Amino acid sequence: INTLKAPNTINTWTMIDATSGVAATGSATGLRFKGIQKIYGGTEKDTLDYSAVAATSPLTINATDLVSIEAVNGNGASVVLQAGNDFNIWTLNDANRGVLNDTLAFSQIVGVRGGGGKDRFIITQTSAFNGRLDGGGNTANAEDELSVDALASEFLITAQGEGALTFKNLINAPSQLKFAGIEVLNG
Repeated sequence: INTLKAPNTINTWTMIDATSGVAATGSATGLRFKGIQKIYGGTEKDTLDYSAVAATSPLTINATDLVSIEAVNGNGASVVLQAGNDFNIWTLNDANRGVLNDTLAFSQIVGVRGGGGKDRFIITQTSAFNGRLDGGGNTANAEDELSVDALASEFLITAQGEGALTFKNLINAPSQLKFAGIEVLNG
């Protein structure tokens, strides 16, 4: 595995695909990199910016490959964020924005996918998340759950663990949020 370690400054990494990009940080500004599988942030805020990735190129970002990274910006069209296999809490709190495990903020992400452990997806009252939500594969006794945080909503089940969530009386809400791999629904 090839790694890239950031200096202890505010760092922004402009990504052009899953393993390549350009550093925009202090003395490393303009440094191009390729073939990097794991990125380590410094002690200050570190952001990975995928807005330059082609909208037609599906890209899954594995959160376990991001160490000390505080923010991920997608391209609003094809970037999915995947969690690790531990217990994960996803808070979806705005239009294609949210926070994973209270440490990794994300925006312009079109899909979120849990790992092999339990995942809890919380839709807040200000959420207008209109991407796809996937609980991911589970190990034994690891039920993924979707909670709507006291919102008036309607769950439509289309198959085992799959369906759509329709919001009622939520300003700027998408018409439906599609979900898969969910074992527990909380109203």
